[in-house]
Amino acid sequence: MERLAELSARYAERMAKEGERIEREAELIAEQFEREFAEGGKGHARIMRFSAESAAKAEVQALAMAARALRDARLSIVANPELSEQVRREVLRELDREIADLGKDS
Repeated sequence: MERLAELSARYAERMAKEGERIEREAELIAEQFEREFAEGGKGHARIMRFSAESAAKAEVQALAMAARALRDARLSIVANPELSEQVRREVLRELDREIADLGKDS
C-alpha cells in the first residue's frame, strides 16, 4: 500500500511539473501571438493588407453593379412606349449623367 502511495505521489508530481511546463509554453505562445498581431507586427500587416484589398474589390464590384443597373434602367426607358419623347429625353439625359459620373469614380 505504501508503494502505491509513493508511486501516486511521484505521478502527481510529474503531472504537476508537466502542467507547469504546458502553462509556460502557453504563455510563450500567447506572447508570440500578441507580438505577431500587434500593430506593426507581420500578422497585423497581413490582416490590414487583406482588409484593404477586400474593401477595394467590394467597391469595384459595387460600382460595376450600379453601372449595370443604370444601363438596364436606360434600356427600359428607351423601350418604354408609354413615355413621351420629352420625358424620355430628360430621364435618359439624367441616367447618362449618372453613368458618366460612375465611370469617373472607377
